[in-house]
Amino acid sequence: MTRANRGVALISALLIAAVVASIAALLVSRQQYAIAGVAQLRRQSAAVRLMQVLELKAMDLLQLDSQTGPADSLLDLWAKQKMTGSLEGLEGVATLRDAQRLFNLGNLALDPGQGAVSAAVVDGDGQPSAGGPGDLMLRSVCAAAGVTLRGPPQKLGAPPPPLNPQQVATARFVLLLRALGIEPKIVPAILDWLDPDQDTSFPNGAEDDYYLKLKPPYRTADRRFADPSELLKVRGITPAIYAKLRPYVTVLDQPTAINVNTAPPAVLMSLSPAIDAATAKMLVEIRTAQPFMDPASFAANPLFAGRPLLIQGVATSSNIFELRADLSSDGPPVRYLSLIRRNNANDYRLLGRERRYGQD
Repeated sequence: MTRANRGVALISALLIAAVVASIAALLVSRQQYAIAGVAQLRRQSAAVRLMQVLELKAMDLLQLDSQTGPADSLLDLWAKQKMTGSLEGLEGVATLRDAQRLFNLGNLALDPGQGAVSAAVVDGDGQPSAGGPGDLMLRSVCAAAGVTLRGPPQKLGAPPPPLNPQQVATARFVLLLRALGIEPKIVPAILDWLDPDQDTSFPNGAEDDYYLKLKPPYRTADRRFADPSELLKVRGITPAIYAKLRPYVTVLDQPTAINVNTAPPAVLMSLSPAIDAATAKMLVEIRTAQPFMDPASFAANPLFAGRPLLIQGVATSSNIFELRADLSSDGPPVRYLSLIRRNNANDYRLLGRERRYGQD
């Protein structure tokens, strides 16, 4: 073999060796990715199974609590006790929170099956009275904020009919915004986002003709909210407004009343113009010493003497609870949220479970 041929053979051998080494490195890299993927799947599977353990513990705790009385408050065992568990190297710590302590954005969606309700108020003697005064108070709240309460068309000169639950919720939402220092001009756009039509509310409403001009364009949902973060897609809601509002709202699968034993002060203020910041603070102090046993006992509190109080949608017990769990191993903890519905003392259902990225 000539020197030139030997040189060609050597170069060929080196090239073949380089290709083989590259293939080997690629196979090793793919194997490492596969091993990592399998390990990740195992961790996810373990996390789900650990969440199931914690969810069952939460249901047992709620069942135990249901034997102590009908009211749910922050003094109950479910609100104070932590649940722990471990599985395959994962450690979990979970707590329960009342989902009905917050304003449910689902209440703003019009349900065609809902009839009119009489928005009751408590008169100066602490006795509930129903009919016109409650409706008038709610309408006045929205009128002062420039928000029109929607409803079927009425004959000219006819008295307004009793409010429906969606109208009651709209007035409450206006009061919540006012308590948080947020302009209620965002309300028409929110109602447009939820309703099934393309009729733009005046003023500040928005339907497809507004959103399709944005970059990137999109359409209105025309349905209930799926998550509170969806608010960021609605006209007029900035990240700053959302940050103010987010701690006080939730999205649940059914209309819910507000539990006055667990609601934060701003949500208590959404119940009625009769509850200002000072009154809300005193209500929190009262329930810390002795929770309200039923809506009537809440309405009869001397703080409301001489002041009208909305009692439509007030509750002292809850059906939906949120389980917050932090699962950790070698890395930073991962948060999971589960919603549990209590249908009765012996019937508990898991409504959903999701992994949260970032703390809320």
